[in-house]
Amino acid sequence: MDKVPTRDDFETQINANFSALIDGVAHADLTLFEIVKGKETSGAESFSLLFRGPAAQPLSQQTYEMENVALGKIAIFIVPVERTPDGFVYEAVFNNFIP
Repeated sequence: MDKVPTRDDFETQINANFSALIDGVAHADLTLFEIVKGKETSGAESFSLLFRGPAAQPLSQQTYEMENVALGKIAIFIVPVERTPDGFVYEAVFNNFIP
């Protein structure tokens, strides 16, 4: 993606797949399941993305190149925030200036 992604960009991708790439190779597939709206001002937006990932392929806290069919490749910093019986939940926080 050539621009900073906005909340609107991700809204259409709820329940969509994002592949976390390591050295250009898909390492784990994550599903975007929720967008949490944060504080907004006239010049900025804040939001969090919540992803589900498999238990067999845990990801550490770091920036991953993520690939999504609609959005292309995007660098996203994710943090594991919860372990569930089905896998892991990851959060990515965005604070964007709006032109």
